[in-house]
Amino acid sequence: MNLIKDYINKITVKDILEYAKKENISINEKEALIILNYGKENIDTLLYGDPENLFKKLKKEISPELSKEIYKLYIKAKIKYLK
Repeated sequence: MNLIKDYINKITVKDILEYAKKENISINEKEALIILNYGKENIDTLLYGDPENLFKKLKKEISPELSKEIYKLYIKAKIKYLK
């Protein structure tokens, strides 16, 4: 899991914007920064815990549509990398 934590700590807003574009997700720099900060500040909960409350809080700070897309990507990544 340290590899995942190391990777997350190196991600930039630019990386998030480029990934969102690749996934056809509409996002602006402010939203990318919010998502980046949530990810970095809550990495242990995202990897090992129940992030339901984090996603509820995040939904209040970004658009509902983007929140749904981020949650879908989280589930997809969790299945791929953590199971």
